[in-house]
Amino acid sequence: GNAYKSVLIGTQVWLTENLNTTKYLNGNAIAKTNYSTIWHNSTEGMYYDVNRQEGYGQLYNSMDVKDQRKLCPISTHVPSFIEWQTLLNYSGNSTTAAVKLKTSTGWKIDSINYNGSNSSGFSALPAGDYYTYGFSIGLLTSYINDKKGTSFWATASGSSFPDGLTGAVISSYFLVVTKCLTTEYEYKPGLSIRCIKD
Repeated sequence: GNAYKSVLIGTQVWLTENLNTTKYLNGNAIAKTNYSTIWHNSTEGMYYDVNRQEGYGQLYNSMDVKDQRKLCPISTHVPSFIEWQTLLNYSGNSTTAAVKLKTSTGWKIDSINYNGSNSSGFSALPAGDYYTYGFSIGLLTSYINDKKGTSFWATASGSSFPDGLTGAVISSYFLVVTKCLTTEYEYKPGLSIRCIKD
């Protein structure tokens, strides 16, 4: 039920908004929770159910990204590590890419603005991310980087990516396409998704 605009950046066509669906492509509802223990122990796809600013979209776990029912609209997909790297390379370098991809409002650390130019039309908002981390004395949980950064899922293959996933992070200063993102039992991130055209 969501409508998304798109923009041509180099040879790629990206949607200009974060994914906001609460259903898989076949119409099945995606499980949701705002309880950290349920999130951490879940073995199914899930989104983090909290009030978020307009345009932030939802935060999805790793099982969602790999679910065969798919999340992105028809004729789009979750971008790969290589597709994110292509976007970075086209935008110059990690610093210039962050400026070109970020919106011109909303990015702030304390009272200092770190807005971009959005000259690319990508319209990255500082949507933050969520994670739980299990260790010997309990469960650490945090909803972080609101107004400071945003993290997106990316698919990946090869020995460097044993779970088939990694991510792209846009901070106040840089775009970083990460080399590895651990999604094993101890660490359970909830990240945004920005779909790309097939």
